[in-house]
Amino acid sequence: MESLKTPGFKRHEFLDIANIDGIKYCLHPKHRVLTNDLRYVSLGDVKCGQKLLAFDEYAPDGKARLYKTAVGKEVDADTAQLYRVTLASGKQFDVTSDHRWLVQNHNSTSYRWVQTSDLRPKVSCAIRLFDEWDETIDKEAGWLAGLFDGEGCLSKPNSKQGGIHLSFSQNDGLVLRKAKALLTDMGYAYTENRHAECRCVRIGGPSSTKLEFLGRIRPERLIAKFQPEMLGRVQAPAGFGSDGVVNVSRIGKGEIVRIETSTGTLIADGYAHHNCHYFPNPFSGKPIGGTIVNRLNHIGGTFVQGHQQGFMYASKQYPDHVKHGIVCGRFYLTHEHYRPQDVQKSEWNGILVLNQVKDGDFDLMPLRMEYLKRKYG
Repeated sequence: MESLKTPGFKRHEFLDIANIDGIKYCLHPKHRVLTNDLRYVSLGDVKCGQKLLAFDEYAPDGKARLYKTAVGKEVDADTAQLYRVTLASGKQFDVTSDHRWLVQNHNSTSYRWVQTSDLRPKVSCAIRLFDEWDETIDKEAGWLAGLFDGEGCLSKPNSKQGGIHLSFSQNDGLVLRKAKALLTDMGYAYTENRHAECRCVRIGGPSSTKLEFLGRIRPERLIAKFQPEMLGRVQAPAGFGSDGVVNVSRIGKGEIVRIETSTGTLIADGYAHHNCHYFPNPFSGKPIGGTIVNRLNHIGGTFVQGHQQGFMYASKQYPDHVKHGIVCGRFYLTHEHYRPQDVQKSEWNGILVLNQVKDGDFDLMPLRMEYLKRKYG
């Protein structure tokens, strides 16, 4: 493997997604990602290895998607053609055309992945899972954080649906009365149960509200106990979970952050997003196959795909850009024992050089194995 560590080249593990200029899902760096310690951090500040609050890319075996801990695998800054997506709430996202969203249609309860270019105003609804928040830095928030660190409890209820319980216990008196008054002032509902002289105060509302409370006042002992897997299934909270697409408009080139996570998902500004680049059918999750033209039409942007024998290529000319689709997966000096030799003889075998790569466009230079052997021995 030492021979692959040539200066100027970057090595990718087999089946890793290698993102090239213009061939990536990405967001503008102004958007913020939710970490698993309940902070919203700028996309550009996410580090490789950092843990994020994320969820299953697809529902396994027909079951519900579950919240998961994701790990940042790759983060790069670049520029690309951007589109501004405006939602009914007034929220705006600046994204690339092939960035994918978890959405549902009006009058539908099912979620599916849709590219920006396929969002339909007044039909598509983005999935909003959490509010946004920042740490509250004042005396009262610090006092509440100390109370929850000392007397608080974070637990997972015994139910298949998941979710969290957040509470503290205190005898009746000045501390209890002050805590309840602060919760009310901050806009958090609660319930109170009495056990002998002790009162148990439990934060009300969905788990999203409880996470916001933890993220704002930051009782470190309880945050350290939290794991995204405690939340159970991905379900948008009632009241603000579905945010209709109002408009999608092209706004020109701008900064982007290319980010890939171990789950293929992340939560940006409270909304469910995809982040890494491969080519599934948005309805079934299975790979998009068929002819190269079919793949180019369904994938919707420039792509380069390996792991399939032979060579297929197609392009589509638009008024201001070109989209390319390539499948090229054979580069062998000898015949492979697992495939019939007559089939291998008819398959294109070689490498493709992409020159002048910029914003998903390039000049293609195919080089057959026979040529390479003649030239280089």
